[in-house]
Amino acid sequence: MTTYVADTHALIWYFFKPSRLGPSAQAALSVCELPPLTSEDILNSATLTTIPDIFDRLIVFEARKRNASLLTRDEVLTRSGIASVVW
Repeated sequence: MTTYVADTHALIWYFFKPSRLGPSAQAALSVCELPPLTSEDILNSATLTTIPDIFDRLIVFEARKRNASLLTRDEVLTRSGIASVVW
């Protein structure tokens, strides 16, 4: 089974505007479970300084921690190359 972490936009679009998602993102989100966010994760995400937004750092950190692909079309996250991206 492949593991994914969703960018906030992808998750919101899944629930409210699924037509904005790519087919791979739709398929991945159709079987999702939401994991907890720990204080340790928040502190560790601060090391990803190439990503300017703290919330994006959390998402990318979670993807790396789980060796997961990131469901996003955010160009900053895609260009960072820190996590594998699926859309």
